Amino acid sequence: METIFFTKKDLEKAVSENLFWKGDFNTTPFSKNKAHWILENERIADDDYCTLVAIENKTLIALVNLIPDLFNVFDDKVEKMYWMSLWWVNESYKQTIIGPYLFNEAQKLTQNKIIGKAYAETANDFYEKQPFTPIISRERYTLFFCLDAGTAKNKFPFTRFLSPFLSVLETFSLSVISRLNYNKIKKTTEGLKYEYLNYIDDESWGFIEPFCKKDLVFKTKNYINWHLNPRQYVVSPVQSKARVNSQYSGDRHKINLTTIKIIEKGNMIGFISFLMIGREAHLKYFISSKKNEDVVVNVLMEHLITEKINYIFTDDSCVVKNITKRFTTLYVFSLLKKGIAHKDISDKLVNHQLKERDGHFM
Repeated sequence: METIFFTKKDLEKAVSENLFWKGDFNTTPFSKNKAHWILENERIADDDYCTLVAIENKTLIALVNLIPDLFNVFDDKVEKMYWMSLWWVNESYKQTIIGPYLFNEAQKLTQNKIIGKAYAETANDFYEKQPFTPIISRERYTLFFCLDAGTAKNKFPFTRFLSPFLSVLETFSLSVISRLNYNKIKKTTEGLKYEYLNYIDDESWGFIEPFCKKDLVFKTKNYINWHLNPRQYVVSPVQSKARVNSQYSGDRHKINLTTIKIIEKGNMIGFISFLMIGREAHLKYFISSKKNEDVVVNVLMEHLITEKINYIFTDDSCVVKNITKRFTTLYVFSLLKKGIAHKDISDKLVNHQLKERDGHFM
């Protein structure tokens, strides 16, 4: 077994030499486009550690992924800390010491400045024995707009025998609910203009900045442009021929980041960004005044209907309340997620809000 701890400089060399992506490894820490994107983060220094891996016989068996970020702390100061965006251990090695070993090494390499946006309930026992404390709890919502066949088969394995029937039911239920929802918005968005963005301009940043003042993460125009850079995603239509699988993937058969600047009567009134993977969507940014919230939600729903999205993930409780109050959903599932931080830094973070857009690196 070999453990390798990559700084930014090390990762640049690994990408240049195509270390993980030659086809020798059965799985890689992340897709190559994600690696390039990580390296483009202006908040990562050459000597910052960003990836810790354990490898045995060309097999990735454990991984910790770290993303340095700037956080708003007490006294209006900004301090550099690290998101632990992924901590993964191969199923065959979960009863070994390798997972906790990489976790503990990550703490040492970052001087204990580690924050996790969420962790699985199965890790509760582990974290209770570690010097970490919950900082902010929130609900993770999944809003279903149809009977999703894939979800049904994962939840109830016996339904795999009913695949053709489930597919028909999915199409029919989505069609009916989409029609009901579209009838509620078709006239409300007629006077709006949409500008689709790959890059945040000064006008967009001028609108976005005031809404981010109390965010846990310190925002700049450059940061958001990096955060929403579409180059981190690559469409791979024939997924079965992809050379390697990645734990932190940006390659899918259908993947697209949509970022929208919403304009009414010449003025910007909203900003939305969401990731689509197949028939699922992940909301990344939803920014609007309370006055214009209904209109901006209508724009989001218009896009979900047009793209034939089966369900959307979001942590934004205001968006969820708005959609469930005014639109038809088949089912809403929620799960409590807890943010955690090392006890050495947890007291610095309580005055700011952990928003959906913070630590969202999918």
